Amino acid sequence: MKAEGQKNAAVNSAGSAVGMGCLILFGLPFAGAGLIALFQGIKMFQSGKQGEAAMLGLMGTLFTLVGFGLMIGAVYGIRVERERNKRKVAHPNEPWRWREDWAQGRVDSQGKSGAIALWGFAIFWNLISSTVFFALPQELAKGNKGILVALIFPLIGFGLLAGAIYSTLQRRKYGQPVFKLLNTPCVIGGQLAGMVEIPAKVKATSGFKVRVSCVRKLTTGSGKNRKTHETVVWQDSATITQDLLAHQQDKTGIPVQFTIPSSAPEASRETENPAILWRLNVEADVRGVDLNETFELPVFRTAESPAATADEVLDPTPRWDKPVENYTPPAGARIQVQSLPAGGSVVTFAAARNVGAILFLFFFTTVFGGAVVLTVVKKAPILFPIVFGFFTCLLLLCCFNMLFHSSRVEADASGVRLKDSWVFYSKESRYAAAEIADVVLKNGMQSGNKIYYDVQLRLISGRDITLGSSVPDGEHAGWLAAVIRQAAGVKKAE
Repeated sequence: MKAEGQKNAAVNSAGSAVGMGCLILFGLPFAGAGLIALFQGIKMFQSGKQGEAAMLGLMGTLFTLVGFGLMIGAVYGIRVERERNKRKVAHPNEPWRWREDWAQGRVDSQGKSGAIALWGFAIFWNLISSTVFFALPQELAKGNKGILVALIFPLIGFGLLAGAIYSTLQRRKYGQPVFKLLNTPCVIGGQLAGMVEIPAKVKATSGFKVRVSCVRKLTTGSGKNRKTHETVVWQDSATITQDLLAHQQDKTGIPVQFTIPSSAPEASRETENPAILWRLNVEADVRGVDLNETFELPVFRTAESPAATADEVLDPTPRWDKPVENYTPPAGARIQVQSLPAGGSVVTFAAARNVGAILFLFFFTTVFGGAVVLTVVKKAPILFPIVFGFFTCLLLLCCFNMLFHSSRVEADASGVRLKDSWVFYSKESRYAAAEIADVVLKNGMQSGNKIYYDVQLRLISGRDITLGSSVPDGEHAGWLAAVIRQAAGVKKAE
């Protein structure tokens, strides 16, 4: 078996070396062209041609950064891959030993590498999109007002730059957090346990939101048509208020413990497609720059893993079995719960309660709307404005619904009454207690690895009625379902 591992590692090493070598060769002409353009730009500037010099200087800088960036990245990649292949040869059947941090019983945060990647992409995008400002005066002088639509690309660039700056501020404030594992690997059917250590004292008044996710990552196409789509297969979360390192002034320790379902898939061992990734996310609302760290987990099936039973179903939603009284809703929540004088509860899901998601959706709506204007101005084939216009209308409807839809749920021993409202229109529905089977959660929309949950009324007939949608916190959603279930006198289905 070890000989087979050595053979595979050798093949992988040779393939990686060839790939990295091609990357170096690919970067050379970019770097050379960039340096030539910079040299020509300097000569033009000295001859008084400032406009042409600025354009050449910009393009030269872009090509030089891309070229040398590719070559430096390739050299670093070769070194990392060589070390990784050495570990593969030594431990062919233990993939949790292939990464240096995993082998040492820890998981390094992805924040630093993410910040570097974001800076690289932001610089690349802004250098490219800034060429719009050079073409803008000339096009406007020609009467081409449609060029103004192209300003959306520098606007996106400013957003990327702001994200890169914010990510850097996070790194300066929180350093390089690590997740120290209690056991390596995290065994399928066992416990995911350990402590997230942050090299800074973090005062999270509302606690630390800890979320573990199993993600299916599918990549399709290649080149310009390459697309990646991620789907959350399973997720669980908890809010932690305890700091295990409270006695230390410069560190914070967040305890982590989850049970991994025995039917869950293990992490991908190689570059499989689709790939299975396990991630731990830790968030906290902190004054100034918020905490948001992600760790990729070594979750694998071993001899210690129990066999999944045939009738076991992988629950895609967290299991909230805590008593209702043990949960406290976050301060300032836009979902209000009140007790009725005669018994029962009223849950009000206010309109526009997810501002971040609304802004994100509105941004994409603006992009599609700009594409409609651009295709009309440029007199593109009619199919393009029709397609972009169709999706723009769908996005506008979603924006309208998130901005103006509210719901009021009144539950007591007689049943559940639901009132949905949109500005001046509303509708009411009533469901007798005898009709209700349970109050359940369903995965709603997904943003990155974050799931928004819908609270639904499940009738005995099998029909599901959405009482409130897009609850961003899993524990909060589970608590709301428990409140409604308890008020209506419905027993939780086993």
